[in-house]
Amino acid sequence: MDMDRIKIVQALSLLGEVYTSGVENEFKQSDIKNDWRDALKFFLKHYAFERQGAPKAYPDSAVKAFDTFDKADRPGKDLVEKVWKEFCKLISAKNPYRNPLFTKEDPQSIDILSFCDQMDKYGYNIFQFALDGIKKDLLQTHNSLVKIRGIGPKIASYFLRDVAFLGNISVNELTKQDRWLLQPVDL
Repeated sequence: MDMDRIKIVQALSLLGEVYTSGVENEFKQSDIKNDWRDALKFFLKHYAFERQGAPKAYPDSAVKAFDTFDKADRPGKDLVEKVWKEFCKLISAKNPYRNPLFTKEDPQSIDILSFCDQMDKYGYNIFQFALDGIKKDLLQTHNSLVKIRGIGPKIASYFLRDVAFLGNISVNELTKQDRWLLQPVDL
């Protein structure tokens, strides 16, 4: 029975290596650390639509919609509306209220582009925001990400875990009470 457990752990380890090498390759091929556009496309492609039931075509369609206007200097309100309209042309959004691109004004949640627009301190870069937030106040950073429409605690943790990995942040640098925020698991 112990050999079965060892084989399972080895298989999971291999799966983890395949995942991390894929994320690292994409990270190296783009300028996620310095260009808010690349960071946003990375977030849209890998995290923004990972909630259960989200259509598989949404991530690529969101990136295509953003690519139409990605020469913008900053993610202002005008860009928010243009990207949403372009996204709707590409795909029929079945539940826009949970869609990170949806432009509805709501005190409880915010669309992803407006979220980035608030991060001028980080050059509108969601990756830099998360990287700095992991080092300074992981809980507050996690809570901020959860305010993005359609992003729940697991997706926020999933993104932060990968940012910590790509930013070479050691788990030992984090307080013990905050480490759980990098674990996207259901109990």
